[in-house]
Amino acid sequence: MRRVIRLAGRAAVAVSLAFLAFAMISSARSFPSAEWGGDAILSALLGVALVALAMIGGAVGWAVLLRGGAPGVSLYEGVMAVGRSQVAKYLPGNVFHYVGRVASVQRLGAPVSAAVAALIGEAVLMVAAGMLVGLIGRSGDIGRLGEAGIDFRARLAMVVVVGGIVVLVGGAFLLLSSRIRSVLTNLRAGFRWTDFVCAGLLYGASQVLLGFALLVLLHGLFEPTTGIPAGQTLSASAIAWVAGFLTPGSPGGLGVREAVFVAVAGPELGRELALAGALALRLATVTADLVVFGLAMGLSRRYSA
Repeated sequence: MRRVIRLAGRAAVAVSLAFLAFAMISSARSFPSAEWGGDAILSALLGVALVALAMIGGAVGWAVLLRGGAPGVSLYEGVMAVGRSQVAKYLPGNVFHYVGRVASVQRLGAPVSAAVAALIGEAVLMVAAGMLVGLIGRSGDIGRLGEAGIDFRARLAMVVVVGGIVVLVGGAFLLLSSRIRSVLTNLRAGFRWTDFVCAGLLYGASQVLLGFALLVLLHGLFEPTTGIPAGQTLSASAIAWVAGFLTPGSPGGLGVREAVFVAVAGPELGRELALAGALALRLATVTADLVVFGLAMGLSRRYSA
């Protein structure tokens, strides 16, 4: 089963990259060009800052969950552990940033079981927050689902892809269910419901910030001639993020996230603009990862000294 899940994850990444390549080739002549004036540079910097804030919010959420099983680790130390390890998500396998977090807090005296339990809680809350933002953004658009054939097919394909990923991840969790139950049972007394509420709100805010970063980049870099539907764009961003997060072995959701966003948002934004926005957000995300990593390393050394 594990081999099947790994192969399915790699296949999903390959299909997503092929879809993006096809979209780029077919949109080459009408691909929007970025306008690199003062406003565009400010928009790019603001987009990176919003993505960095979203990452920090998610890091605080994990640190809150961690303290339920490791009260000796401060919120600051938990956030720094995430910041130092987050860039490792781009390594093949998409697990090394989690390994880095666990190793960092273990050196601070936190039980491994507490870090693993916090990771499990984070995964559940992040997916729930992303899907909730996605549904809220789409709530006013459900009635127009079948207006255009291409619109309906794109959405149906997205549902099939995301549904398949959820099934695969669910199968993986079933394989590890006994271990997960053991970890959560041992730490149940340490967790408080307020920790989950606080972390869930932080993850939801992070999804909204990522969506706003995308809107800023679309408006500031490409100056679209038509209005951009904010709700649908935020929704597509959240759904694409969840798809990338749930795809086994996808480094940082690379390829999957962009492909799903183009499929979902393309009918409303236009494929060319959706593709340009997805690529711009990926560049902003990588830049923000490096900025957060640099800040975390610098602050950690200063804190240790």
